[in-house]
Amino acid sequence: MREYVRDHERLEHMLEAIDRILAFAEGKTKDEMEADNLKYY
Repeated sequence: MREYVRDHERLEHMLEAIDRILAFAEGKTKDEMEADNLKYY
């Protein structure tokens, strides 16, 4: 049986990471993001 509570926690963690990435990338062009390998990946 799957652990639905843990699945939910994992999904919440992923959504938080996506929000951080979007906030960081806001206002930057694709070229600006690609120019910094550490931040790009």
